[in-house]
Amino acid sequence: MKSQQDVQALIEVLGHAKDEQVRQAALEALIEIALSLAAEKEAREIEDFFQRLLQAGTPGEASPQTPPEDENAARYQAAIQALGEIGATAIAQLLSALKNPQKRRYAAQILEQIGWQPGLDENGALYWIAKGEWDRCAALGGIAIAPLLLVLQEQDNETRRAAAHVLGQIGDARAVEPLLDLLVDQDPKVRRAAVEAVGQIGDSRAVEALETALQDKDGTVRLAAIKALAKIGGSRAVEALIAALRGRFVHRLTLEELDKMKSEDARQIATLLRSWDENSAPVHLLLRKAMNEATHPFVVYLLTTMLSEGKHERASAAEALGRIGDSRAVESLIAALKDEDESVRQAATEALEKLDWKPNTAEETVWYWLANRDLSSIGTPEAVPFLIEALQHSDREVAKAAARHLVTLYHAGRLPDAVRQAILECRPLIVQHHDTISQNQWGCHHHQDEGLGVEFPL
Repeated sequence: MKSQQDVQALIEVLGHAKDEQVRQAALEALIEIALSLAAEKEAREIEDFFQRLLQAGTPGEASPQTPPEDENAARYQAAIQALGEIGATAIAQLLSALKNPQKRRYAAQILEQIGWQPGLDENGALYWIAKGEWDRCAALGGIAIAPLLLVLQEQDNETRRAAAHVLGQIGDARAVEPLLDLLVDQDPKVRRAAVEAVGQIGDSRAVEALETALQDKDGTVRLAAIKALAKIGGSRAVEALIAALRGRFVHRLTLEELDKMKSEDARQIATLLRSWDENSAPVHLLLRKAMNEATHPFVVYLLTTMLSEGKHERASAAEALGRIGDSRAVESLIAALKDEDESVRQAATEALEKLDWKPNTAEETVWYWLANRDLSSIGTPEAVPFLIEALQHSDREVAKAAARHLVTLYHAGRLPDAVRQAILECRPLIVQHHDTISQNQWGCHHHQDEGLGVEFPL
């Protein structure tokens, strides 16, 4: 480490040397010393802070005293004063240091201390990046693109995440390709920020990459991809969102993860999932069946996670399709009215309403009003078979609503005798109310009401 005398010697050289190369070398050395001292100063301040924090929590300890200014502090102040007097030449060197991730923060501190003011240019953007004032960087708009793309390639996860976020705020299409490169970043927060940014920019070039992001291991990235596709829109985005609503991407991801596992249980569950036909039962029902059959803890955890995250993705996809307003989504949204999760059914209902869709059949009418929790307008004989079907729904509230309405229709006496008899035959299921107790392979007890417990007096 340079001594106080070395700093003074460099200052002397800068003041008296005739050779420009000697002066330049002295300036570079002085700046390096100043940057190093700034880093030491910051580390010392952090250490002092934690020491005071620890001592403050120790009973009987005297409050720590601020240490006297040491030799390093004096050298730092001398270097700052000298750099301030040199002016433009020193500033140019410090501005160059803003591009170095290891030196950036300290260069910004020195620039501030010698009185430099950031302008509306790339140096100003780098200065605000160094200070962590990302909103002020975003306010520069297109001027900040090049500096942001520079830091987008750096090692620090938080820097890449913040830079991606600001690029999305600015909305310049020049950032699309570099942002898409981040979709394979090791940090899911960075991947999510990149996905959100390309969604804000709204460039259709991102759609194909966003389809891939719908199979990301991280659920927050997949949700962000759905929302980004909704903002971009277009034919291909609609197709991807319909596939997400049907569970195609969750199905693929689950199979990929199962194939990485070596257990026999994983192999058997993967075989079961490969039997899925997208046009048959919803994939989440197959996942639930698979979870009930799984025995290996890792397989159970994977399936539980996919079921939990999948419902949020289906709801978000339904909402996105409603926002885009493409009629090709109607069929899948109608199917989603039967979804096991209430948030998905509600999102599908609202999306269909935005598409000005109206129920055309008795089946559609029953499931639409079940999703809306209002069966008061349903009274035709044609609706009864679908109300009876709803008695088996995995959401007990849906099943109970159907049961109550069937009882109401039965007692109203306006249905044909054959239809009333069909309702009567369901009475055991409607009124049954008992609690079963089961035990899983880990010894945990699970309570489940098998009956609906709805009153059905005769």
